[in-house]
Amino acid sequence: MATRLEIQKRAYFKKQTVIRKREKEGFLKLSEEEIDLQISKTENEIAASPVSIATAHQTVDRLRDEYRRKISTAQSELDALSAKAAPARDAWHVAHENRGFVARNFTGDSDESARLWKALKDIEEQIRKKKDEVHEKPAPRPKEIQEILLLENTLNSLKRLKSRKLATREKDDRRQKELVDLKATAAAAIGKTRKFADAIRSQIEKSDICPYCGCSLNAADCHLDHIYPVSKGGQSRPANVVFVCSTCNIRKKDMTLNLFIDTFNLDRHIITTRLRLLGNDY
Repeated sequence: MATRLEIQKRAYFKKQTVIRKREKEGFLKLSEEEIDLQISKTENEIAASPVSIATAHQTVDRLRDEYRRKISTAQSELDALSAKAAPARDAWHVAHENRGFVARNFTGDSDESARLWKALKDIEEQIRKKKDEVHEKPAPRPKEIQEILLLENTLNSLKRLKSRKLATREKDDRRQKELVDLKATAAAAIGKTRKFADAIRSQIEKSDICPYCGCSLNAADCHLDHIYPVSKGGQSRPANVVFVCSTCNIRKKDMTLNLFIDTFNLDRHIITTRLRLLGNDY
């Protein structure tokens, strides 16, 4: 049979499940920007609260411990009263059965049965009161404690949702990358690598400067270059394609990046750093 504490735990977790379900239904409609805004707003409300989260949890723990001690004490007293009740009941039964004999042979002892009955009823009344104490509900938490804990739950729900949305976006990005890589492999197999590079042009991150020479890039002087050349098996993957100036694209031709750097005595560290920031392989 479940104890009262176990029943309370089940009720608490059931309530939390309902709260999180409602929050999820409401928060799932939010975009990442709206979630960040809600997180910031909730954090500001928590900062402005007269009670800190740590103090709130300490108060809740203290109230819970006091309640548990109270229930434990009441249960011990109830057990002791229950232990007294059985002998008192037996004594009354004996007196009740023998009251005729006592009344006939011993003057003044005829009320023994009534006295024991009253003592038994007193014990049973005490037991009833102790049972009420054992089943007494915890005292309600202070309003400011409830408010700060509700804000904390809301903040945690928003952060969990943000993590799920980020994970979903990263998963979608990986799938998209895998699909592009698969198409790039297929394009390479039929000799259409350069044509496929134009198809993924919008997916390539563009810098304000040429990653090779550092000159400014503009729409008129902006070429797509395969870092690892198509002539040597390079494919039109986003990680292998980069926007460069027309001069560098013409000079590099079908050279590998290492050969291009060595031939024109370029700064390897600067170039690789720029490519890394753009998400390219080299």
